[in-house]
Amino acid sequence: MGRPMSRLTTPLLVALSAGLVLYAVFFAQLGFFIIDEVIYLFAADTFLNTGRLIVENGLHLGQSGDLFWSDLLTLGPGGITSQYPPGTTWVWAPILGVMGERGVIVFNAIALAGALFATRTLARQMFQDEWVALVASLLFLFGTFSLEYAFVYWPHSISIWTVTASFYLFLRALEDRPDVFRLAFFSGLVLGFGLLFRLDNVLALPAFALLSVLYAARLDRIILGGTLG
Repeated sequence: MGRPMSRLTTPLLVALSAGLVLYAVFFAQLGFFIIDEVIYLFAADTFLNTGRLIVENGLHLGQSGDLFWSDLLTLGPGGITSQYPPGTTWVWAPILGVMGERGVIVFNAIALAGALFATRTLARQMFQDEWVALVASLLFLFGTFSLEYAFVYWPHSISIWTVTASFYLFLRALEDRPDVFRLAFFSGLVLGFGLLFRLDNVLALPAFALLSVLYAARLDRIILGGTLG
């Protein structure tokens, strides 16, 4: 089931990924679904135009708590900022400058394609079966909310991609192999990168810690590598 099935799975996932990106480029509707998306784009657009994370919404003129937009904006030492991690702001700002709002949708579609392949790789690592890996990928794409999050102004796609890739690297680091430290380091690095977009990536850490204690062949190297990453 390995190599012959792989010859089918890879082209299929490539075709699906290309379809996601093409749909994002030519057909996906632009616009806001909920106010959170406004905050994400507001922060990114502000950073694009000012190079700062501080946004202006007129609070200094009116001093009204209503201008905090239902606590989605927060007052920091330097002014008003988005309550969300800054990764979305930093990454989306140059994309907005080049492609506008459409670019954000395209970026999310690419991230979803990455998550699709990461799901396939993780499932193959866990079950050693290409057919299972394909089914897992298709279930992720069509049996979850992944498509809904791909074509809106949300960072969920990049978050799923990073946490899935991080977990795959972590599982490999559990094995008794010479590159345990390197795998653990990159697992921590990828997970940490994902935290710049959504803080709930940190919820993977307790699972990583428990599995390390139970199954790690070289616990010290996993802890050191993951922490440094």
